[in-house]
Amino acid sequence: MRLRAPHRNSRCEVPKSDRVRLALVGAGAIGATHVEAAKTSDCLDIVAVCDERAAAAAEFETRYGTRAYHSVPTLIATEELDGIIVATPPNSHRLIAEFAASRGLHVLCEKPLALDATSARAMFSAAYDRGVILSMASKFRFVDDIRTARQLVSDGQLGEILLVENAFTSSLDMGSRWNSNPDISGGGVIVDNGTHALDMFRYLLGPVHEVRAQELRRYQNLAVEDTATLAVRTRSGALATSDLSWSIDKALGHFLRIHGSKATLEIGWSQSRMRLTSDREWRAIGEGYKKLDSFSKLQRNFAQAIRGLEPVEVSPADAIASVEAVESAYASLACDSWVAVGSSPRRVGARRAAVAR
Repeated sequence: MRLRAPHRNSRCEVPKSDRVRLALVGAGAIGATHVEAAKTSDCLDIVAVCDERAAAAAEFETRYGTRAYHSVPTLIATEELDGIIVATPPNSHRLIAEFAASRGLHVLCEKPLALDATSARAMFSAAYDRGVILSMASKFRFVDDIRTARQLVSDGQLGEILLVENAFTSSLDMGSRWNSNPDISGGGVIVDNGTHALDMFRYLLGPVHEVRAQELRRYQNLAVEDTATLAVRTRSGALATSDLSWSIDKALGHFLRIHGSKATLEIGWSQSRMRLTSDREWRAIGEGYKKLDSFSKLQRNFAQAIRGLEPVEVSPADAIASVEAVESAYASLACDSWVAVGSSPRRVGARRAAVAR
């Protein structure tokens, strides 16, 4: 790990020689998004990529100029790095993160952070022991319009929050993807897209208190759930729902609606808007979800944290809570009732039993 004094410029505009140096572990679609986002950064560089699939790593080297490696130990022993971004399937997250932390490297890990809360806590323990940062890459926290929504909720401009509705639905053939293999992913659409929904609810409304999950008929004949609904109660008493599917495309222009006693707020894929309860007219409040921008901002936060300029926005408590909430959702599927978050720690084997047919 390279040691450097924190830079005083909060905009993170630093000389090329003093930029945060990161390596990407995992040359898949999410990895490509990270590299694309980093290309415009003024404070960090992704200098290398590692993937056990030699062809995938070589493709990144050709396309992006990132040096290719096939082994994490070789990567870390060879490159001069400040940290790594882990963008591999979930079953490998703990091993990679703990190894990197043991070598003094900071870790930004894609969601879901871990297959179970026990593993998540062990990852943070390893990072704490070496004094390095570990954070979960939760992109929706870095969407400008989600940040605006949080401020409006906090300021009371929407009034009492009556209901929050989320939908992450699309029609995708998941038969050949690792996401539908419970040995690799730990579950189906709940752990895949539900992690985003549950963390977004926590970010907007505060800690999630209990979860109720229901699975719909499996259209794709997978070993895991392809369509499910979540109902969530927060500690503050707010109610939120999430529709999750790899088989149903609701074709909505928005992915989040917040219904308050004073106003309704809608966060869209290309536009966000708000309407007062006393008014029929909607007014635009933002440009919606911008993927590369959100990735760029979460990377910037990670780099700023490495340089000692700001804390990571996704705290250890946030990351562990997201894993616990997903565990509780699968526990709810198994017992067909509401489950308090954190009350039913379950290993991945138990989760497989809940989702398998």
